[in-house]
Amino acid sequence: MAIFHVLDPVELEFPFEDPTLFLSMEDERRIEANPLQLKEGYLEVFGRFLQDHAPALPGADCDYELLRTDESLEQGLVRFLSRRERLAGGAP
Repeated sequence: MAIFHVLDPVELEFPFEDPTLFLSMEDERRIEANPLQLKEGYLEVFGRFLQDHAPALPGADCDYELLRTDESLEQGLVRFLSRRERLAGGAP
């Protein structure tokens, strides 16, 4: 099984500086916040989530690949397939 985690660079870098209205994509929640107060905590929690979950997936027989929306799909797929081939004992 393969899991492709598609993320926008904004989710990874949290570049907001001005007061921002954040809208939930799952429900009707809306949060107006000063992103400069949230950035450090957000990046810490999100980074920990990625560090905790991605490494556990191979143990569940899942291949994980983080795909950024600012890179081409081809780049991400080539990276994924190359790593998969190396792990299967193909190319070095």
